[in-house]
Amino acid sequence: MPEQRLRSEILRLPAHELIGLLHAEAGQNPAVEDVVDKFLETEEGNPEIGDSGSMESELSVTGEEREAGERSEARGRGIENRSRYTKSEIQSGVFEQKNLSDVIQQQIEALELKPRARAVVAGVAAYIEPTGLLSSALPEIAAAEKYSLEEVERAVKLLHGFEPSGLAAVDVRECLMLQLERRKERGTLAYRILDTAYDAFCRFDKKYLAGKFRVKLADIENAIGEIRTLSLKPGYKYSTGADIQYITAEIMVTKAVDRFKAEVPDIFPELIIDRDIVKKYTKADKNAAKTAGKHLKRALLIEQAILTRRAMMKRIGQEILDSQSDYLTGKSPDLKPLKYSEIAARQKCSVSTVSRIVKEKYVNLEGNVLPLRDFFTGEAGSGKSTHAVRNRLKELISAEDKARPVTDEWVLKELLSAGFNVSIRAVTKYRTQLGIPPVKKRRAAYKKLK
Repeated sequence: MPEQRLRSEILRLPAHELIGLLHAEAGQNPAVEDVVDKFLETEEGNPEIGDSGSMESELSVTGEEREAGERSEARGRGIENRSRYTKSEIQSGVFEQKNLSDVIQQQIEALELKPRARAVVAGVAAYIEPTGLLSSALPEIAAAEKYSLEEVERAVKLLHGFEPSGLAAVDVRECLMLQLERRKERGTLAYRILDTAYDAFCRFDKKYLAGKFRVKLADIENAIGEIRTLSLKPGYKYSTGADIQYITAEIMVTKAVDRFKAEVPDIFPELIIDRDIVKKYTKADKNAAKTAGKHLKRALLIEQAILTRRAMMKRIGQEILDSQSDYLTGKSPDLKPLKYSEIAARQKCSVSTVSRIVKEKYVNLEGNVLPLRDFFTGEAGSGKSTHAVRNRLKELISAEDKARPVTDEWVLKELLSAGFNVSIRAVTKYRTQLGIPPVKKRRAAYKKLK
């Protein structure tokens, strides 16, 4: 692979693939004596949490799903293939495709509830995202649906008992704690870490955790290993994807006095390079020395490219955070229109470099792991972003009269009058992206709740 192509590839690769490349290099390049992981290995062979990076971001998107997930014997580093069907379904030959909303609805129907209570539970369940987490805070749901807060809290408590474990949590922390409670592990070290030291957990501060709980580092690592078996997004248990990917947030965001600051921890394995390999062959065999020199040059190039990747990711990550500072600080409810070309111009690099840095890279923003590309959005007229369009569309449909749900055509008129430059096709697309059913399905769903 030519030098420039190798540099570009190292910029482009997502974290788990780059880790795989480094391990492959250690096995193929004689100039690389060893590779030292930043993650410890557990008994099962999964990447364990090491001394750098984010604990939370290294959790699986879908967790272990012990009851239903059949582990694949062949695991790639950072990737785990797992069946989405239960063992009994596989053995019986019944492969019924499931989705989260159907699973929730089946469990609601199985409950013996009064009509009002059933309607509240179904109404609250409508705010559960495909991840399994609630999209809004409980007071917001109560206000939007005209329920009392007590009714919403009772409904959420019922939903916490549903499958999958961790359902209807308001945030990742509660989701993980609910899963431990389901396992009857309340009071364990893992539970106490999440309950009273979640910030330290997200900062990856194992020494602080050991001191706080007066235990050994090994005990903290064991507790972290237990947390790693949990699911950040339990709803994905019912997704259609067969390949389940571990997400690594390479950019950690910390809040300063007047801005958000991007940090890029060193999470990649270290290549132990034999820098004297050429000298070993010079006298004995000049051809061997020449070949060894090529291997050494490649190893050093990879080492330098990793450093360049981190530096570029920090620069571009910070530029993105600064560009969207109003949204991040809460001054604006919407992202600004932002394109790769704007970041490239400010950082004096090519658009392709920005594209490689952003593609399949993730940022940890106060415990929430987000794709870096989510901070980029198009323009929909008058300096308004497509992100703003989706927010306004969601508000309009959330406020609709359930007796007369609004059509896409009505939503389009409202958006146009508000200064958004959109088409009916765009309205339908954004509504679909938000997971909102068309008007006919919403009308039918509302009638069932009566």
